[in-house]
Amino acid sequence: MEARVVLSLHLVRHAESEKNLANIPGGRGAGLTVRGRMQAAQIAERIKSFGTVDWLLLTAPSLQTFETAEIIGAVTGLSPIVEPLLRGIDLGELAGLPIEHAEFRFPASAASMQLWRDGNIEISDLKIPGLESPWAFYRRGLEAYFRMPRKGDVMLFCNTSVMILFVHIFNRVTPRSGDGYKVIQFDNIEIYTISEPTHFRSWARKVLRKLGGDLPQQFASGRELP
Repeated sequence: MEARVVLSLHLVRHAESEKNLANIPGGRGAGLTVRGRMQAAQIAERIKSFGTVDWLLLTAPSLQTFETAEIIGAVTGLSPIVEPLLRGIDLGELAGLPIEHAEFRFPASAASMQLWRDGNIEISDLKIPGLESPWAFYRRGLEAYFRMPRKGDVMLFCNTSVMILFVHIFNRVTPRSGDGYKVIQFDNIEIYTISEPTHFRSWARKVLRKLGGDLPQQFASGRELP
């Protein structure tokens, strides 16, 4: 039987970055704008008021997420830890291209991506050459989840694709066609809190095994360490 300790995950989208101003999805990271740094500093005091002394700050490896976490960590007294598994989904031939350039160079892929952004298709319907498999992305999310502490609060600084991923994971929505894995809109520096549902870990363990993911030893048997 699973111990009833609950992980609360506070998803934080990075503050405004240079990529946001240039309408560039995916690809390499970019630093925060002056406005983005101000956004992060303003939200840092709010986060500090949560009583974050025992929290863990995890950040995706991109520059914009790390800079956001670093600013907030300086105010809260916590040092962010980079988790490589939290990188955003690879958008294939669209990665790192401004949207208007993508529409010119790869019109079919850009049209498919726009259908996704508008909420008209599921992730399984995306047609983009070189796109990371949604199931591989999902597996990465589950692997990252099992590397988190088993209880307490984790603040996770990431991009939109990872925020969407974890909301769907915690709601047990998979990339399977018809499951409802669709876009969710988040603003820069938005905080979205989710907690583990009852018996969630058993379900997540089962899905990760089916996907051939890396399950830490203490969870492999289903008998978790305290």
